[in-house]
Amino acid sequence: MTMQKLKMPRRPLIIGGILAVALAGCSGGSTVTTPQSITTYGADSTFGKGLMRSYVTTQNSVPLEVGVEITEAALASPADLPAPPAGQAAVEVQMAQPPIESSVTPFLSTTMFYSPGHPPESQEVPHLHPTWFTVNDQTRFQILPNNPASFTPPAAGELPTGFISPPDPVFSFIPTIGNIYFDPTEAGYNENPFTTALSEYRFFNTHIACIALGTPNTYLLSKQSLKRPIGIPSKYPKSGYFPTTYSIRYNSSRKTYIMALGDFVYRS
Repeated sequence: MTMQKLKMPRRPLIIGGILAVALAGCSGGSTVTTPQSITTYGADSTFGKGLMRSYVTTQNSVPLEVGVEITEAALASPADLPAPPAGQAAVEVQMAQPPIESSVTPFLSTTMFYSPGHPPESQEVPHLHPTWFTVNDQTRFQILPNNPASFTPPAAGELPTGFISPPDPVFSFIPTIGNIYFDPTEAGYNENPFTTALSEYRFFNTHIACIALGTPNTYLLSKQSLKRPIGIPSKYPKSGYFPTTYSIRYNSSRKTYIMALGDFVYRS
């Protein structure tokens, strides 16, 4: 995949009297510092006619937010967005994750899944799924339909209260991603067509394999913002900082769309 420097507005950020400047051209991405936090970006990935990149924001080495930032140009021309491989519902676009992210959060990789629409009916609109994996790539490629570990139920306590799996197995399991579990009361699962956002946990071998968000292209293009809680398990597969909310928003100064996990809390 062609990697380019993300063409964001190169203007200094003056917050609380301290000057913060993006350090463009650095290997592995760039860093933006405010008096309260540091945001580190991964290298850019081409998406449509624009770019996207992942990032992590920390304060005193504690994660505040992880997310994906997408330029306006990326969604401006739907015909230029990547098409899924034959027979698949979505195409995966891998991103370079900032190295610090895996040391301060449980997330080992970040990827974007884009779909022009797929069953069920409510999901038959173009939409994106940024996904943060807690398992490495070697484990990901063991999540296959011929592996019995792919279908073991979640470990006690790791499934948030009230979460369910889609009743149709066609929609509940995705190779290399896991078994989907979600809160059926969340707004995004009760919209037809899908218009705002949703969140999901995906499991493999009894444990959380990733956390994913979803939002239709139309919501991003509307430049609206939302912030919602995500389900919180009573137990996690390992100790560390885990998110408790997600947000979708538009940055008018940078002209970018942002999809993020935030409000991290330490769990053991």
